[in-house]
Amino acid sequence: TLEAAETLKKIPEMTSNADILITVFSPELLPESLKLTKTLRAGGAKVDISIDYEKKMDKQLKYANKNNIPYVAFIGPEEVKNGTIKLKSMATGQQTSFKLEETPEELKKKN
Repeated sequence: TLEAAETLKKIPEMTSNADILITVFSPELLPESLKLTKTLRAGGAKVDISIDYEKKMDKQLKYANKNNIPYVAFIGPEEVKNGTIKLKSMATGQQTSFKLEETPEELKKKN
């Protein structure tokens, strides 16, 4: 109905209060992304995860921008092999690699 449509226009868009978005590179790496999400949350970080791995990386980055998420973490095949993640600052575009075991402490320093 018209009334329902008018009401929907008044509902503000949802945004994330996350400090970091964990991207998902592929279905095979979803477990690694979920494990990283759990680790970061246990370390006190506010984390969102893009579980729609069919979205291309640029769409995941647009989601982070739209929702004002300051950092994006990438864990692709190379990172899994090396036991690292890449962390990108959405404000500066700078990317830094971290060992997985260092990540929660490093994120605390950034926040």
